[in-house]
Amino acid sequence: MTAPPLAAAAIAQLEAEGVDAVIGTVVNPAGLTHAKTVPIRRTNTFADPGVGASPVWHVFAIDQTGIAFTDAIGVVGDQRIRIDLSALRIIGDGLAWAPGGFFEQDGTPVPACSRGTLRRVEAALAEADVKAVVGHEIEFVLVNPDGSRLPSTLWAQYGLAGVLEHEAFVRDVVAMATAAGVGIEQLHPEYGPTSSRFR
Repeated sequence: MTAPPLAAAAIAQLEAEGVDAVIGTVVNPAGLTHAKTVPIRRTNTFADPGVGASPVWHVFAIDQTGIAFTDAIGVVGDQRIRIDLSALRIIGDGLAWAPGGFFEQDGTPVPACSRGTLRRVEAALAEADVKAVVGHEIEFVLVNPDGSRLPSTLWAQYGLAGVLEHEAFVRDVVAMATAAGVGIEQLHPEYGPTSSRFR
């Protein structure tokens, strides 16, 4: 079987960058990010026809207590997660990532798919001659590899000292985001010790 041109180009790029595995993620209505991972040789399959996932993925609960069953959604069935090769990004350490969407086995988009919902919203906005632009902020705290508090002797709220004290980290984040095609608008220390934010 010959790979479609986009898939063949994507695989060649992955191999050249030393990628061994591709992670595909989907976000369910509760906001949980779920993932499947395939070896590089299965990238084409991950894109089309996709890999299997039960409809229950749509109803996993945010509190980790289990599944919010409905009459229409449960553990029986087999939908497909298809990754978007045009959004494929190399994220380092032998891994690549792409967002995925839910499809029925016949290729029909699943209405509960969050990515499909966003596409429908974008289409409705485009009909009204409106373009959606979305940004995100990620706030985090720096810790030691074992999860313990990272000492900070120079930290000041929103201060230059916090940037300079962790300069290597700041540079790594910017470089890795750039390599993955993620545009960071700004990165700065936050209010609490070793807390930072980027958008």
